[in-house]
Amino acid sequence: FGTAAVLSPAGMAEVQRPTTRDGTDDVFWGMGWEIKQEFGLPMLHKNGDEANFHADLVMLPEGRFGVV
Repeated sequence: FGTAAVLSPAGMAEVQRPTTRDGTDDVFWGMGWEIKQEFGLPMLHKNGDEANFHADLVMLPEGRFGVV
């Protein structure tokens, strides 16, 4: 929030670094994030489910925005 940061820039880069291929597509895992290209842009995606709840989080780092 504001100027506060949870991770350093180096920490953010590490979280977003692809480490393991997910299946046969050009989709990778990196520290819990699904990392892929959509419409030519790098995208980070994470979803989650509980008994009565579903959420998707998408971040586009180059555009500096995300959607929940």
